[in-house]
Amino acid sequence: ATTTTDTNTNTNTNNTPSTTPSKTTYKTALCIAANKVDTIVLPYYTQFQDQLTASLSTKHRTLTPTQLISVMGSSDSVGYITEPSALYCSLLVHVVSHWSSDTTLHDDDRLPTTVCGLFSTILDDLEGRYGVCLVRTALSCVTFAVRGVSDFEMEDLLSMVDGVLLEINSNTLNVISSSNSNSNTDTKPISKSKSKSKAKANTNSPDKHKPKPIKPVKRVPRSSWNCLLSSLSDSNLLTQSRNGCYKWCNSQLQTAAESRYHTEKHATHKMLATYFGNLVGYTKQHSAYVRQQPSTFNSKHTWECDAHLNTRRFEECGIHMVACNMYESALEELCSLSQLCGALKCGVTTSMGVLHSLRELNRKMANRALGELKTIRVQHYTLWLTGMIPLISSGKNPVDSIVAFGTAQPVVSVVHSDCRQLVLDYRNNSGVGGVGNSGSNMNKLHQPQSLFQSLLQPLDTDTDTNMVTATPTGLDPLSTHSSTHTHTHTNTP
Repeated sequence: ATTTTDTNTNTNTNNTPSTTPSKTTYKTALCIAANKVDTIVLPYYTQFQDQLTASLSTKHRTLTPTQLISVMGSSDSVGYITEPSALYCSLLVHVVSHWSSDTTLHDDDRLPTTVCGLFSTILDDLEGRYGVCLVRTALSCVTFAVRGVSDFEMEDLLSMVDGVLLEINSNTLNVISSSNSNSNTDTKPISKSKSKSKAKANTNSPDKHKPKPIKPVKRVPRSSWNCLLSSLSDSNLLTQSRNGCYKWCNSQLQTAAESRYHTEKHATHKMLATYFGNLVGYTKQHSAYVRQQPSTFNSKHTWECDAHLNTRRFEECGIHMVACNMYESALEELCSLSQLCGALKCGVTTSMGVLHSLRELNRKMANRALGELKTIRVQHYTLWLTGMIPLISSGKNPVDSIVAFGTAQPVVSVVHSDCRQLVLDYRNNSGVGGVGNSGSNMNKLHQPQSLFQSLLQPLDTDTDTNMVTATPTGLDPLSTHSSTHTHTHTNTP
């Protein structure tokens, strides 16, 4: 935490530290707090009171002297507030701005004196207004998502939870029933002649005046998330990144949210893995209109240059699958050359996230008996991707680097065999060397002939100096014989 104490050297003869706050230091602290830096301590009672009053005045609100004393305590010290920070002041402004002039606080219902306590109070109020299941599901997704959650993704995720849909339907029925009861009590008395005529009309057409049955919603309305988002934005709790995803604006709030929603952590990881891994069931996907999350949006393969990659899938899918112990799905997602090609093309940040997921998967599978072949596959891909990250960071082409660095692995490596199979599938698909395309795993892959030309050419040793054990000049990538270099490795790389 950054303190705002004056750093000037005290020249008093009695060596007593000065208690006068520095205006320059205080203004600097407020500027830093506006840039969403973590806790900025405001150790002086008057400074905190002035900041609270100024923030409330921007909303055309003020506190009575009694309310101010009940919130802050006496002026001899900071009083009741144990964390007089800019973040606490921001949360406090959000709470007291909804008070009326006759609101009083007793000793039993006094506001929490810490950031985490006041943050929990705000979330409890939101759960009371918008529904417990809706708020907890939405905020747990924001908390445990890697890059946050966008508006459309939040609507899809909330629509996947039956408890949220049931809560929205029950709230809708309660609102309609209360409005009908109010309309019945507010009706004026009707004369006898009119009541008889209306009774005859009702007997002639009994179904005419019956209320229409309300169809339960199968997808969360956009207004449900927008109302919650508006309340969170007013209190400056969420921030929107460049990709349109919402995250907690402060690391202290992130930690407090993780502590609050730790019971929903596993279920949230599983829901995010199912959604971003495109594993939503057919019934739920069509009834709730949940959007698909393919690897590419334009039906192209990840190897193609004009492929519109789904960056969100590569950022979120793997780490959530590993976190919720979906090992089979994580193997298909992380130990695949085509999926890793898409992740590497998305950038170094995404590639580092995938590498972290692979290392975590390797650690978990080593402690469980899930099969020797699967464990070896994860180990080989982890070692191979660790060497691929520097190549991508230096600006190398991901397609060329994947195949060149993959075929340069020892023969016993699973990555080496996968790269050889990739070259073979491309040759079968393109008809190079008189080989037909029957039995190829890439028959549906439509790509330009120039995309994999590097695969058909020999891999020179001087292509990349950072590459280890590259294939010698003049040899085919599929060939395992060489006069100058032979793979004699018998152990795992």
